[in-house]
Amino acid sequence: MRSGAEGAAGPALAAARDLLARDDREHAAQLVATLRAAHVEHYFDQERLAALVDAVLAGGPPQAPLPRFRRILDRAEKAWCRKPFLSRLPPPDNRAALEKPGRLCRYVSVKLLYERAFPAWLEGRDHVALNVWIKREAERATEAARKINKDEHAVAGRVA
Repeated sequence: MRSGAEGAAGPALAAARDLLARDDREHAAQLVATLRAAHVEHYFDQERLAALVDAVLAGGPPQAPLPRFRRILDRAEKAWCRKPFLSRLPPPDNRAALEKPGRLCRYVSVKLLYERAFPAWLEGRDHVALNVWIKREAERATEAARKINKDEHAVAGRVA
C-alpha cells in the first residue's frame, strides 16, 4: 500500500517521465533534420551514419566549457599548416565554402561529434593520463616557441 507522499508523487513522476521521453524524441528528430540539411545521406553509408547518430545521441552537453568549434579549427589551421604536420581537421570554412554540400556535411558531422560525443569521451578519460598529455604538449609548444622567438625564456601560452 502506498503512503500519501508516494501517491502524490506518482502523477508528477509520470509527467516528468513523459516530458523526458518527448524531449528525447524531439532531440532525435532535430538531429535527423540537421543531418538531412547537411546532406549526410549522400556521403555516409548506413553503418557510418548510424554510428554518427548513436555517438551524438549518446553524448550530452559538456560539464565543463569547451572552446568554440570554429576557434579549434582556426588554431589547428595555424598550428599544423606546414608539412609534415598537416591537420586532419576540416578547414575553418566560411559561409560561401559551406554552400558546397560535401564541405557542409563534413563540417556539420565533425562539429556535432565535437560538441556532443567528444565531451563525454573526454570526461571519461583518467585525469592522470590527461594531465600527462597536457604537460607533454605544453612542453612541446614551449620548445617550439623558444625556437621560433629565439628566446630561451619564452613559455607557450604566455604573452610577454
